Amino acid sequence: MKVSTEDAKKAESLVRLLLETPSGLAEVLLDYKLFSNHPYLRNRGILASSASLAAAQSGTPEFLRLQDEVYIRVCIYGNERRLTGAERQEAMELDRALIQMVQDLESQ
Repeated sequence: MKVSTEDAKKAESLVRLLLETPSGLAEVLLDYKLFSNHPYLRNRGILASSASLAAAQSGTPEFLRLQDEVYIRVCIYGNERRLTGAERQEAMELDRALIQMVQDLESQ
């Protein structure tokens, strides 16, 4: 999966926010100016993974998996918005497979 530098920076920014300030997600959701800097939080999957990461105990396998999952989901969101047709469908299938791999790693 090709990831634009812009999407990677957005993903890194959100993960950093959640790691450094667990209440940061609530602050972003309550402040329109902050929320406008994180439009991908309108995606339910990204929002749910972000909330789970903010609530997870640091250093646990779940925490590490969620950190990867949030990053991947933000990158996927950016890719899906730029693609169309068969290319989009193929990318979405690959993206789902990547998320499933991250989830499977946790269960091992």
